[in-house]
Parts: sequence; C-alpha cells; structure tokens
Amino acid sequence: MSAARTAIGAFDAHKTIMRTIFFLILVFCTQRLPAQEGVLHGAWLEQNLKWEKAPKTIDPNLRSAGARLIFFSKDGRVLIWSGIVYEHHKKNPVMSNGDGESLYLGRWMITKAQSTIEYQVVYRTIQIVGEKLPGPIKRQSILIKPNEISIDGYRYRRAEALDKRAVSELQEASGWLQHRGGDFQ
Repeated sequence: MSAARTAIGAFDAHKTIMRTIFFLILVFCTQRLPAQEGVLHGAWLEQNLKWEKAPKTIDPNLRSAGARLIFFSKDGRVLIWSGIVYEHHKKNPVMSNGDGESLYLGRWMITKAQSTIEYQVVYRTIQIVGEKLPGPIKRQSILIKPNEISIDGYRYRRAEALDKRAVSELQEASGWLQHRGGDFQ
C-alpha cells in the first residue's frame, strides 16, 4: 500500500507542478503583448551606421552618417525619416535640418500573432524621376528583441534623445499630407 501511495503522491506532485508551469506560461503570454507595445513607443535609430568624421579644421569631434529613424507614436502612427544625423563627442545624435531627407508615414500594430508596420513614402527632398507620391504601401514584420528591433533586415536601437524632434516631424508630415488632400491609406 505504501508503494501505491508513493506513486499516487508522485503523480499528484507532478500534476501540481504541471499546473503551476501552465499557469506561469499563461500569465507570461498574456502580459507580453502590452509590454511589447509599450517598448515600441518613441524614436529608434538605425544601428551600424557608417560614420564619417568632419575635417579636423572644422571640428575634430563632429561626425555624420546617413541613417533611418523610426518613430512609433502611442496612437499607432509611425514616421520613418531617412537623412543625415550628426554626433558631437559621440553623444546623442541629432537629425540634420539642412540635408536631403525622405519621409514615410504609416501605422504599426502588435497582435498575438505578429508585430507589423505598414508605411509609404510621402515626401523626398529630391524626388525620384517617375515616382508618384505618396508611394505604394509596404508591409514589414517587426522583430522585437531586448533593446533592439529589426525591420526589413535593418536593426534599430532606442534613441530617447530624438523623441521630441521625431514627434515634431510626424505632426508636420501628417499636416502637410492632409493639406495636400491625402492621408496614409
């Protein structure tokens, strides 16, 4: 009888452990979605930029690079800015005000199945010959990792210092597009 009780006790302990594991997985899965959503809000700067130093006679601590910046707003809108960023003393990059740029507007969403972004080019300082703006809608998956995201093979890191400027760019681009009679489709 004691062998039977030991077997039943071991079975009950196993059942309890499995229920606990199932419960923890369930809690983790239901908590993950809002946490990821909150992680995306704000500006993200492309990683692995090809920095060029300014001539030493101009400023030995200044460097620039072509970059992409993605800004995810809390209301589901997204701005992708492509242009030149500057860094001084390798601190907080700033978006250039005077160089050429491209702006893309769209929406982002996170569901239980996947994280996606839909966007289209709405402005270029120098438009490509034959290109119609706004351009076609592109859809990409967002891969969310700790401290980085990946979209279309490009990796991005959070850039809080660019949040304020990115919000301004998003508002300006949205207003400009609506003034022209459009909106993100």
